[in-house]
Parts: sequence; C-alpha cells; structure tokens
Amino acid sequence: RESGIAAFAAQGPMMDGLAATQALIGYAGPGRILKLSAFGLADTIKSALGMGPVTVPIMARPGRFATMSSRDTWDGYSAIQPADWKNKMTARMALTLPLYRPVSEAERIRCPGLIQVCMHDTVAPAAAAVKLAEKMGRLATLKQYDIGHFDIYVGQAFETAVADQLAFFKHTLLADTGS
Repeated sequence: RESGIAAFAAQGPMMDGLAATQALIGYAGPGRILKLSAFGLADTIKSALGMGPVTVPIMARPGRFATMSSRDTWDGYSAIQPADWKNKMTARMALTLPLYRPVSEAERIRCPGLIQVCMHDTVAPAAAAVKLAEKMGRLATLKQYDIGHFDIYVGQAFETAVADQLAFFKHTLLADTGS
C-alpha cells in the first residue's frame, strides 16, 4: 500500500496468520489458542477500561505457555535477543494473528521483492511465503533455504541470506541506473 518503495526483502516472513495459528494448534493443541484468546479478551477489556495491559510470554520451551513454543523457538529466539530483552507482549495481539494475512494482498504488490523462505519453519509456515511469491509472479525472486525459522538470523544461514539480499538489491536497484 505504500508508494515509493523500489524493492523489498522478506526474510523468513510470516505471510499468513491463519496458517501460523493452525501451526500453533498443531504443535501446542487447541487449548493453547483458547487460553491465548482468553488472555487476549481480558487485555482488550482492561484496555477499554483504561487499565494496564495483560501480557503473555512470547516464547517458551515446548509444552509451556507462550505465543510460540515450537521445538526450536526457545533456543532460536534466545540466540537473537539482547540480555535485557523482555519476553512478553500484550495478549490482545493473539486475537489479531489469524487476521494478519499479507498473502491475500500479494496481487497489489507493485515492486520487486525477494522472498526468503525457511522451508522447515515451525512458526511462519513456508507454504504461505511460497504462495506469496507465486502470486507476485515476475515481481518475486524466491529463495528457499533448508533451515528453520530462527536459523536465518545467525551463523552461515544469516551470511547466505544477507548475501542473497545484497545481490538482489544490487541487481534490482542498480539495473535501472546502468551502474
């Protein structure tokens, strides 16, 4: 929707909140969604009454309560957070997750995009990101990596992803200038 964007890169993108919610149910069970929804409703009500927020943990180990607790979440998220980071978010965010569906807007994209998909992603389903690239058609450059969601932010996978981004932006943005 934003005009003036020449190109973009989406690294390990969460393109379909409904698919992400279904993935959460798959690894944590339907009770997790019900509990997150209850906390979300309480947060919404407290907010409407001018009261402080209800928060929930963003990440936890498998089997523990949080918005994300897949097998790789704890170690993966911990690897990219500073020591003073707070593991919490407002609970009302859980109510909007299924409605967040950028994949449904793909046809409206008017600039080139690099879609970098982690094919073993446990929290941002890879199929939705691939579908986004397919819907974008010739405007999409699709890169698929044989890694999980958090792997793209550290180590060799990060170096590869950044190199792919630099090559994409150089090719896309400098192609018109003849540089």
